[in-house]
Parts: sequence; structure tokens; C-alpha cells
Amino acid sequence: MTRTIITPAAVPPAALAELKQWLGITIPTDDAPLTRVFAAALEACESFTGLMPLEQTCEEVLPSHRGWQALATRPVQAILGVAGVGGTTLANDAYAVELSADGTGQVRVLAPQPGRITVRFTAGLAA
Repeated sequence: MTRTIITPAAVPPAALAELKQWLGITIPTDDAPLTRVFAAALEACESFTGLMPLEQTCEEVLPSHRGWQALATRPVQAILGVAGVGGTTLANDAYAVELSADGTGQVRVLAPQPGRITVRFTAGLAA
């Protein structure tokens, strides 16, 4: 599985302000490093829990075949589309999607092409 984050989660200004207050930082020059700390914390949270904490738009590359394939990222909020080899977007009736109660997203290509598919989706616990 290869995952690419298309639209990363934005750190809310209120969260950055709260972190700066907790650390006793009053100057704005530290905003960029603190934002990177937030990004690292979000990655650590996902690695530990197996759940993406904040909503992001992502893509995963999977083999193209008829069987159901689960996306590795959870919880999936919506599957936005599937593209075939060469980036050709598949028609909505060329694939099926399923979202489980536990946040697992699955996709099945009804007429598989040789190679791989790219699945674009949104995932995350909170907006």
C-alpha cells in the first residue's frame, strides 16, 4: 500500500494558541516549528492508534482485481473516486465501494485492468 496525503489537516489556530500558552511562548517566530510538532504528534497518534485523527484527503494505490480490498487508512469518511492505470478515472459503475462501521473503506473493481488502481478518499476522526 502506498498512501499519499493530498490535502493535509490544517492545525486550527486555537490549538496553536493553546499550545503556545501552555508552553509560555508569546512570540510568533515559533509558530512554524510548533506547527511541525503538531504534525509529528498527529503522525504518532495515527501510528499508535491506527486511526487518522484529523480529516485529510488521501490516495492509496492498490492492485487492480475483482476482490474486495480494504484501505489501510482508517476511519474512511468517503471514497471520492477510483482511477486506473495512467490516471484514467473509472466510471462510477466500474467499481463498488463499502464503508464499514469500524471505519474501514473497501473497494472492488468490477472490470479489472492490468496493473494498479488509485483510490482517492477522505479519512479522519474529526474535521
